[in-house]
Amino acid sequence: GSTNVTSGTNQTIPPIITALLTTANTCTGSARSNNHPTGLYTHSRWYLNTNYAVATNIGANPSGSADLRGRGVGVETVIVSLYDYDPVSGAKTQIGSSPAITITGATTAYPYSISSPLYTVPAGHRLMLQYDFNQPTTTDRARVYCSTPSPSYIAVTETAAPLVVSASA
Repeated sequence: GSTNVTSGTNQTIPPIITALLTTANTCTGSARSNNHPTGLYTHSRWYLNTNYAVATNIGANPSGSADLRGRGVGVETVIVSLYDYDPVSGAKTQIGSSPAITITGATTAYPYSISSPLYTVPAGHRLMLQYDFNQPTTTDRARVYCSTPSPSYIAVTETAAPLVVSASA
């Protein structure tokens, strides 16, 4: 979960752009590219910058806003996915994803909802948002903004997972 975002600078994908997201839903700059695979590709991953200290339930269907920009030529879409990320092993488990968001050539905040069940994030893990763009050419602008007046974010409902204790004789 480290960051390789160079705010304001286009980056070539691969590698996937990585960035940090704080618990106050603020992030480190903007993820920008204009040289990437054609079609569906993973653009960027945004990692919560702290691990859960205890197992935590995440409510079903969290929502947020993604401040995005494409090139504005042809049909361009973005899917936002929410993952459980284990920073020790690097493993990620998909919790859910949004329907495809059709984007334009203008910077716009797009509301989204993640279709997901109630999910328990294990202690020591953190949440991660992944942005998958689907664009018709390799030179289309692809942007996820976090330093604009309406930064990208997700709002989740968190409750401590109940502790299960079993009696032994």
